[in-house]
Amino acid sequence: MKKKLNKKQLSSDYQWILMQSLSQYSGQWIAVSEKKIVARNKSLKEVIKTVSNISSKSIPLYLRVPEGSITT
Repeated sequence: MKKKLNKKQLSSDYQWILMQSLSQYSGQWIAVSEKKIVARNKSLKEVIKTVSNISSKSIPLYLRVPEGSITT
């Protein structure tokens, strides 16, 4: 199944992630889809690989959580 870029979903996921505590993911890449963290790893390549095995209609939001303390 080919995944589509859904700008509305990406924006919703981005707004959701801003409200989350991400300290447990410090220094890792995460993939967010439909307001859920669906993959995490220190390697972006591994996160992408994990996500490719998940059935989802839309492309997830990928971001790296900075190391150190995170405040919202």
